[in-house]
Amino acid sequence: MQTPPERIDHDPSTQEWGLWPESHHREIGAVRVDGIPVHLSATDWDIHDGAATLGQHNHRVFGDLLGLPPAEIAELEEAGVV
Repeated sequence: MQTPPERIDHDPSTQEWGLWPESHHREIGAVRVDGIPVHLSATDWDIHDGAATLGQHNHRVFGDLLGLPPAEIAELEEAGVV
């Protein structure tokens, strides 16, 4: 039985597989995350960005996808709706 530091930081086999990649989160910075223990030749995984923060994609969703103009999005933000 390995302790977490032994498994994550000091196990050459998990390091070779890249099981603990580092991603960047916009609020907390660099963080190590769980990788996926399977590598596929045609569709291998890549983790580089952290999870989205609340409201991070509001302008893309409300503007680009739903077609709201920037002024209307700003009004919704000022009113505390989004």
